Amino acid sequence: MYLTLFNICAKRRETASISGHASNHGNQSILIHQNLLKGLVVGRRCFRSESEESDMGKKMRKNNPNLVSLIERLKREAHENEAPIWRDVADRLMKPRQYWAEVNLSRIERFAADNDTVVVAGKLLGAGVISKKVTVAAFKSSEAAKLKIAGAGGKSMSIEELLTSNPKGSKIRIMG
Repeated sequence: MYLTLFNICAKRRETASISGHASNHGNQSILIHQNLLKGLVVGRRCFRSESEESDMGKKMRKNNPNLVSLIERLKREAHENEAPIWRDVADRLMKPRQYWAEVNLSRIERFAADNDTVVVAGKLLGAGVISKKVTVAAFKSSEAAKLKIAGAGGKSMSIEELLTSNPKGSKIRIMG
C-alpha cells in the first residue's frame, strides 16, 4: 500500500499529514511506501517516526523560570504602559540563546553618551575600557563589567530593576 504525503509545513516543522488516498502536493503527487516512512528524507523534507511526531507540534519554551517570568512581565508592561521598547527586549530574549547579544564595554564606550541608559538583551562582557557614566541593564553581566562600570561612576543593574524604575521606557537605548 502506498501513502500520499501532503500538507507539509517546513516553516513550522509540523508533521506531515498522511492520507490513504491520492492527493496533490502542489502540482505533483508524492508517493512513498509505508515501510520507508521512518526517517526518510525526500526533496529536502525529513519525515519523522510517529514517536517523534507527537513532540513536533509543541511550542518550544524556555526552561529558566526567571527568564520566562521576565519575558511575561516585559510584555505586560509594554502593553500597560504603551512602551514598545519592552516588547522589543522581550522578543530578543525569546530567541535562542545563541542569538542573544554579547556586548563588550568598548561598544558601550563607543556608541553611548554620558548619562545614557542602555539595555543589553543578553550578556554584558567586560572587554574594553569605559570612561563614561552610563547606566547599563542586562540579563547577565560579568563581574569585570560591573566593576568597570562602577569605577567609571556608572551603574549596572538587571533588566527587572530598570523595568521597575522606568516602566515607560523613556530615554533608553538597546545595544546588541
